[in-house]
Order: sequence, then C-alpha cells, then structure tokens
Amino acid sequence: MAILERLAPDCLWGTFQAVVPGAPARTGDGRQRFGDHEVLEAIVFIATSGSS
Repeated sequence: MAILERLAPDCLWGTFQAVVPGAPARTGDGRQRFGDHEVLEAIVFIATSGSS
C-alpha cells in the first residue's frame, strides 16, 4: 500500500470533503494552490509522524 493511500484512504477523504468548503475562485496571478487531497495527506502525515 502506498504511503498516500495509507495516510488518506477514500473513507477519510469522503469525510474531509463533507466538512471542508470548496476552493474559492482564483483571481489574479500568483502561486497555484495545492489540491485538497494533498493538503489532507500533509496534515495527516504531520499529525501521525510526531513532527512539530
């Protein structure tokens, strides 16, 4: 099982989508935002790795 699938399985992703609002409309130039799935994986990684 890949680390990304282990950190944010489909059941967790479904719950996350139900409570997080959609992305705001993008205006102007600037850095492109990360996807919600990547952000969820990063949050779970930090929460479970003991990093602070």
